[in-house]
Amino acid sequence: MRAGGNAENLRLRLELFVIEVKIKFPEYATEATELVDQVLRALRHDHGGRRPEDVFIVWLNKKVPNREFFATPEHEETMLKLWERWYDTEQLDKEFWGIRLHHEKGVQYGWMYLTEERVSQGLQCLREWLEGRQANPAC
Repeated sequence: MRAGGNAENLRLRLELFVIEVKIKFPEYATEATELVDQVLRALRHDHGGRRPEDVFIVWLNKKVPNREFFATPEHEETMLKLWERWYDTEQLDKEFWGIRLHHEKGVQYGWMYLTEERVSQGLQCLREWLEGRQANPAC
């Protein structure tokens, strides 16, 4: 399920970003850790206290055996909006432009290739995402 995979990929990339920053640029480690924690906390808040990918796992497990899964049309609409949010990889790439969510051809990955510029971009991206969320709360 692509939406759930995208949600899990984002969480893993954020956690990996913190690990790479701690290894290569420890002077930014505290800020990176705090920003990533805030983003992950905000995403859990948006999904009823659960990690987004866990919501999809529950949905998939109940949806497949039980075609009457949605209690109400509103519940179905909410779940479909959630699915659309996480299914759209282009939108996720725009939201988290400073965190590489997908491997790009010819780009080296891993802490040994991490540059200070990329750390700055990642931190700025997370700050902007959090500020944008405060101005316009997500689904």
